[in-house]
Amino acid sequence: MGYVIDGFTRMSQERSLYIEKGKIRYTGSHLDRLSKVRLNYSGFTIAEGKVTLCDSSHFKSSQAMSEIQIKEYLKKGCTTLIVPVPVFYERQVDDRLTQQRKRLAQTPLDYLIAVRMPLKKITERLIRRLKKEGITLLCLRAKSVQEMQEIPWQRIAEAMFPKRMMIVIEPTVSYNDKKARKDIYQAWDHVAKVYRLNTFFPLPNVLSPLPGILLKRLGLYPQKGRLQIGSDADYLMFHDSEKTRLTPDVIVCSGKIIKAGNKWHLYSRKGKELSNLIPEKFLSIRDVYTYSD
Repeated sequence: MGYVIDGFTRMSQERSLYIEKGKIRYTGSHLDRLSKVRLNYSGFTIAEGKVTLCDSSHFKSSQAMSEIQIKEYLKKGCTTLIVPVPVFYERQVDDRLTQQRKRLAQTPLDYLIAVRMPLKKITERLIRRLKKEGITLLCLRAKSVQEMQEIPWQRIAEAMFPKRMMIVIEPTVSYNDKKARKDIYQAWDHVAKVYRLNTFFPLPNVLSPLPGILLKRLGLYPQKGRLQIGSDADYLMFHDSEKTRLTPDVIVCSGKIIKAGNKWHLYSRKGKELSNLIPEKFLSIRDVYTYSD
């Protein structure tokens, strides 16, 4: 059943949303004639749910995410997780992905599973295997520029065709060694442009919202991290009397209320894996070679 949210504030303007089957079907200020159940949220400010990188320390055990961990993300406004899975050898891929999917089975948050592994382990066969698993994001840990130059990038690019998986380089050198990190990123920028690879660097920190260009490169735009027609109904509501409050008063994921006031409804929905996306689908021509925010 669809419903209309009336009277809330967004971008300093009073707006309305029409939500049906967990999706935003219309957003604007002229929904008076729509004969649907109406919810008056005057006195509230609405914001889109955030897409954020997950803290890998939450998955060191074989247990599922705890309620405390789930609430920690939700209180920060996160409604979608990017979850990197550490893999050191290709033969580990199936088991590691299966384990991670089991850990995330009971969370109300939607999630995108990424694979994180050493750069030197990347092969064409691995790329094809990850594509078969529906993996959109591959994080490669790079030790040096020389290591990067030894990779047959042309064959890697061919293996990704036609849907171009996103590859992110993560330097493993010390954060204090700024020159080495800069050299690695500059070398990667060159590789990405020469072989027309889909990338972004550096990745945002844990709990920091992903910028729009990164959402587009991953294929999550406009489904996640936005409040516009076609987006999932993931939104946060803050009472205007508590403008400095960081924790949302209301949290909704795909149209289902997860938090209302002090009451939690963590099991009102099961999150889904976001796989088999189409990276760069809405990427504009001017952003083709834009690899940072």
